[in-house]
Amino acid sequence: LWQTELSRGGFPKIHRNNTHASATIACDGELLYAVFHHHNQLHAAALKRDGAIAWRRMLGEFHPKRYEYGYGPSPVLYRNLVLIGAEYDGDSHVSALDRRTGNTVWRVARQSFVSYSTPSIQTIGGRDLMTMTGDDKLMCYDPATGKELWAHGLGTVKTGDGGQAGASGNDGGDGPRSTPAMSGGRVYTFSAKLVL
Repeated sequence: LWQTELSRGGFPKIHRNNTHASATIACDGELLYAVFHHHNQLHAAALKRDGAIAWRRMLGEFHPKRYEYGYGPSPVLYRNLVLIGAEYDGDSHVSALDRRTGNTVWRVARQSFVSYSTPSIQTIGGRDLMTMTGDDKLMCYDPATGKELWAHGLGTVKTGDGGQAGASGNDGGDGPRSTPAMSGGRVYTFSAKLVL
């Protein structure tokens, strides 16, 4: 139906099992939201249903040196926001952009640690929470403001509202990097070696 060019060249070195299109596009029925890594930068864009560009933003430098595997997290829609994680051995952060304008609503610095975790939204105890893994931790934020609510390293922790969160043990620096999932009021994540 249509084809829109958002980037040309500047592709980073990636893992042989990865692609330059690992992040899944998000859609709210009106706009398509994409995140891509090129020219050592992370970019986000919104496209209309006819392929026209609604907005595009450069989110910052993104040039992993320890693990040159490429970018993996997908954009996540929450209310009027697009949530985007960007973690590597550099200026790591998670950002919330306004879905209509692409303007930054909030941005929170994260530990400089390689992670491929997509922000995950759960409702626990009637409260919306955004969880992410990284730096051998499972961390929880208020998705509307970016305020950190809690962080936990190894084992299991009560979330304060009847829920529990669990993270794998340290397995030689290959701690949790996956996208957290929720079931039965608990939040789970896997390590790089698939240890729950």
